[in-house]
Amino acid sequence: MLDGPSFSTAKQVQNVAAEFAREWPDFVGQELGNLGRESLDRLGPLYVHQLIQGSAILKTYDHAPRAAWLIVQPPKHHVPALEESQDFIVGILIITPAAKPEDGYNLFYWIRPAHRSSGIGEKIIVDCNIVALDWELTAHAKQEGVGRTPKLRVLYPDIGVRDDDWSRNRWFSFFALHDFMPDHELEPGKEWVLSRKLKEN
Repeated sequence: MLDGPSFSTAKQVQNVAAEFAREWPDFVGQELGNLGRESLDRLGPLYVHQLIQGSAILKTYDHAPRAAWLIVQPPKHHVPALEESQDFIVGILIITPAAKPEDGYNLFYWIRPAHRSSGIGEKIIVDCNIVALDWELTAHAKQEGVGRTPKLRVLYPDIGVRDDDWSRNRWFSFFALHDFMPDHELEPGKEWVLSRKLKEN
């Protein structure tokens, strides 16, 4: 499920962001211009906060929420009634306007490694609320007035991770199943970009 009213603590969010940074240390360090002075436990939350601050504001909603969500699993029913129940964060989904309007929007979609085989990644990306985002983003692009292309992109950085070939192929296979196609020829060790056209209502 997506985290609406949040039952996740700030510390939980920081821990998940730090876990992302530990999986992608070189990429996060490069994005933040880090020269080795800060720990990954600090860099991860800084990077995710930066994404959230730059995320698209869906003005078609009265409360103008940002296009940024936690992916959570609700607490189990066996949690004692006297203990404060908390959702368990398994991932993050953030949509930001691309730097160049012709590139549309960028999707940051990360699931914790231990939960990738559970199928939750696919369950979320086909969720009716996520599918409806296409309409919201198309409206956002029109309202923005800068000629933004109505498309959604995902990027695999040129700075990879351990077992990079396996990771790239798994990443490509996942998004290809959901209509994302290469924007250019995909070369090993280079940045990969996939995109799909936003669906209109």
